[in-house]
Amino acid sequence: GPAAMMVVMLTLIMKFAALSVLVAESALEIILLAPVLGRSAIAALLLNTPYAKTDEVGAERAANVPKQAVGWTLLAVAAGTLVLVGWGGLIRLFLLLVAGYVLRRMMIHRIGGLTSDIAGAICELTEAGVLMIVVLVWG
Repeated sequence: GPAAMMVVMLTLIMKFAALSVLVAESALEIILLAPVLGRSAIAALLLNTPYAKTDEVGAERAANVPKQAVGWTLLAVAAGTLVLVGWGGLIRLFLLLVAGYVLRRMMIHRIGGLTSDIAGAICELTEAGVLMIVVLVWG
């Protein structure tokens, strides 16, 4: 609906603004970090969130996630993030993780779990949040 379109537009505007600053600062590693963390958010959700719609294509994949491999990958991503943004940035990114947890609880309460649409939205919102946090930390 119209509210969802406004969220999409605001997210794109936030990402554009943050990317403009990071490109001007030549912060290529941070520009590459945002999509990695966005996809990592989806992987983290697949580890511990039930899939709401069993008839979707993603339901079968969600049921067969290699949990140990994904866990190690998320740990490596966290270590790489620490190297790139330091402790101050990592603490701010932890706040983003808390927001993600709240969103997860809301989606489980409202629709019973994860869907592919929600996974995509979480990825985009995580990317935008990471970019904005890094710009504000370095600002």
